Amino acid sequence: MKMCGISDETPCPPDAVASLLSQVKGSIASFISVLLKLKECHREGQQDIPQDLIDEVKKGLLSEMEYNRLREKVVDFAEELSIHIERTLDYLYQFSLIPDEETTKLKNEAKRNPQEACRNLFKALLATSPKKEPIKHLKAAFRDSGLLYMADELELSYQNIEDELQKHGSGQPSCEEPMAIGMSAPPHTCNR
Repeated sequence: MKMCGISDETPCPPDAVASLLSQVKGSIASFISVLLKLKECHREGQQDIPQDLIDEVKKGLLSEMEYNRLREKVVDFAEELSIHIERTLDYLYQFSLIPDEETTKLKNEAKRNPQEACRNLFKALLATSPKKEPIKHLKAAFRDSGLLYMADELELSYQNIEDELQKHGSGQPSCEEPMAIGMSAPPHTCNR
């Protein structure tokens, strides 16, 4: 049986991270599933997967979930934000998330069609690298404009990640199934 492209017969490699990155196929949830399997396999006397790597994976999944949440809310948010678009653009400008030319274009568009300008702002933010933290700054811009409920709708926590990972599992967790990050591995070892 194969999980994420790695057969059960594959021995746990000495360089777990390199093997993980070379063999993972699919979503971040699959990545985490394989990471957990490797962690379990390395638990007994072998090198553990570093906690900072697990935290980095959680951060990546959180970012992906935030982007997905914004994608789901674009139409609703565009309607609500349209009267605050200028202030939001001014707030976001300080973080250099969107090029100056694009910001000017959005401000001009906001005068003609504020909802369309909002949709285009969200598209631009969704195209921005997560390293620039566009969702974090957008939530702050919402709060700055008094749109606390919109910031709250984008707010996610690591508990949301745990819940998402649990959706991918079924029954009792094993080294073949995704389980919540940070949980102890079941009291058995992987097939080698």
